[in-house]
Amino acid sequence: MMRLIYRLLGLESGERARLDSVKKLSIPKMPKMPDDSSAEKLLEYIRKSHWVEDISVFTEEGTLIATTLEPEEAMHELSVFEQVRYEFEDADHLILKERGGWIIMFARNGKIYSIHAPSTLNLVETAIIARDVEKLLFGVGW
Repeated sequence: MMRLIYRLLGLESGERARLDSVKKLSIPKMPKMPDDSSAEKLLEYIRKSHWVEDISVFTEEGTLIATTLEPEEAMHELSVFEQVRYEFEDADHLILKERGGWIIMFARNGKIYSIHAPSTLNLVETAIIARDVEKLLFGVGW
């Protein structure tokens, strides 16, 4: 693994002075679980642990539960999702390309999720993020 990282970064194998910085790149660090159990802090923890840019969670009725975005921006995204669901009743996921990233919106277990990610996430990845939110924020088991 280290040889691959050395080659990708264009380092010569004899450059041991930069070995520590290369090792840091090869070992991902998990964020620390917050001491504060507020919904926003827990959502921030989930955001960091899944390497996404932002997460918002709403009820099916459109009430904002928690977000890592500005609340007005999160509500605007929900209105777009609701409009698409109104026009296309069978649509359960909405994927939008925006400013070099993606917004993935979907409904699951009575909640609506909006995830900003640097690349598209597959259905399994979105379900895992939603499962973690349900476990940490709502106490729903695996």
